[in-house]
Amino acid sequence: MRVVVTMPMQTRTTSNARGHWRVLHKIAKAQRGATKLVCTRPLRGFATVRPLCVLLTRIAPRRVDEGTEMDALKHVRDGVADALGCADTGRDGITWLGAQERGAVREHAVRIEVWDPNSLATDDAP
Repeated sequence: MRVVVTMPMQTRTTSNARGHWRVLHKIAKAQRGATKLVCTRPLRGFATVRPLCVLLTRIAPRRVDEGTEMDALKHVRDGVADALGCADTGRDGITWLGAQERGAVREHAVRIEVWDPNSLATDDAP
């Protein structure tokens, strides 16, 4: 089984962010909450499936380096973990992967792909 969810969202990195902590916290909370809200229903069949692979793809006009990419997707990852009912530590049998795609001008989105690596045929794998 494979589920793909795409949601419009402009991800922001928090490691280099400048601003008041309360503003940064509000952004993080909004990203995490929106991701959980969008993913809870489509991912309900994966709550007890382990091992599991989750691919988070950042779609934006510009690419960022790999470290910044995963930092920008941190709150999305937390929201997916909330929707799955687990922690995002990697010790729960979930493999977290990150990717980037160039989008059109002013196109910002996040694509979340979740699959059970044991149930996929070889031609269905990403």
